[in-house]
Amino acid sequence: MNTLKKRNLLTVILLFIVTFGLYYFYWIYKTKEEINRIGGKIPTLWFAILPIFNIYFAYRYAQDFVKYVRQQDDPILVILFFLVLLCFPVCALLIMQYELNNYQINNSNQ
Repeated sequence: MNTLKKRNLLTVILLFIVTFGLYYFYWIYKTKEEINRIGGKIPTLWFAILPIFNIYFAYRYAQDFVKYVRQQDDPILVILFFLVLLCFPVCALLIMQYELNNYQINNSNQ
């Protein structure tokens, strides 16, 4: 099945705050699995935790997010999502979950 889980944006932010940011890793893991199910090849979550490897993980996540969720091939967009993932995780949660929710809506209309 090619649907991604729809998550409430307010709930995502509240869980991020209540868990002092730990929810971010859970969210990354779950969405990584969903993106990989629709064709992505994002590496294991261990890369997101390990120094230096986390940069590679964020880039691959952004790359497959743009390719499979946004369904675009734009290197500038990949770099923007990459920077948001690394520097502004709360913004990444909001923006990327919004896009994931839209993917489900857009593909259910087809």
